[in-house]
Amino acid sequence: MLVRRFAVIIVAAAWLLLIMQSQAVAQKVNWNDVKGEGQVHSRQGQGLAMTLKGGNLWLATFGPGSKVTVNGTASADYLRQGVAVKFNGDFDRKTGVASAPISEITIITIRPGEKAGLIPDEVVSLPGAGRGGSVLGGAGAASTTVSGSVVGAIASLKENAIQVGKYKGELAPDVKINVALGDPFVASQGDAVDVKGKWSEIDYGNNKKVSNNAGEVPGPGGVKVQKPGIMVVEEMTITLLNPLAAPKKKGPPPSLKGLPELGKTVDAKKEEMAKDAEEK
Repeated sequence: MLVRRFAVIIVAAAWLLLIMQSQAVAQKVNWNDVKGEGQVHSRQGQGLAMTLKGGNLWLATFGPGSKVTVNGTASADYLRQGVAVKFNGDFDRKTGVASAPISEITIITIRPGEKAGLIPDEVVSLPGAGRGGSVLGGAGAASTTVSGSVVGAIASLKENAIQVGKYKGELAPDVKINVALGDPFVASQGDAVDVKGKWSEIDYGNNKKVSNNAGEVPGPGGVKVQKPGIMVVEEMTITLLNPLAAPKKKGPPPSLKGLPELGKTVDAKKEEMAKDAEEK
């Protein structure tokens, strides 16, 4: 059963730590490329379980350098206070009120280095103002409105009235809600995934190697079963199958019954690895 196959990779977060900590024990850690397309299965701890074309099972783990993009649409109930969004319009310079209903809005992740606020479509220079003499433009320096994109977290949302920072507007009844997030954990089972990353192989010498690659291994009775691989994501694009809806109450984690190996701690696993290296 697919759920049971993926259950054994709940310890993957510990393995990522072990890869770094096992340097003192291991002779060498080799990193290998992996890429492919497939479908999301489920979240497992701090990883994302998925199946790639060809049937291989993988647990995707994420680091500071992982670049993730989630594209799709969302239902209106996902919009709520605190959610980061982006929308375009013409806004009153003094009051920040949009001059027309907002027909399209995008749920986003504000990434490091990106600023919230109004991003003007253009900057209009003031004649004779000299260096630094410019204003937010769009319709000329004398205009009472400014055209641009508002970026930031929703401060309030009551019925169709939305406010982000000082900027306010009315969402159109048929507003289109897009998704352009950097959080892989909003994905659901069946969402399409395109991923590029690396898996590791720990070489202890004396022909003793531990591989995190996916593949078939002998199971009970000699029947081959899929061994999930573990990768560190470099780039991942997820396309949502269904509109993103408001988060639901989380259910219980997968049962560990019958899988005692899942209860091993990081320290216990390190001790086991060190012992195996000494014996070899």
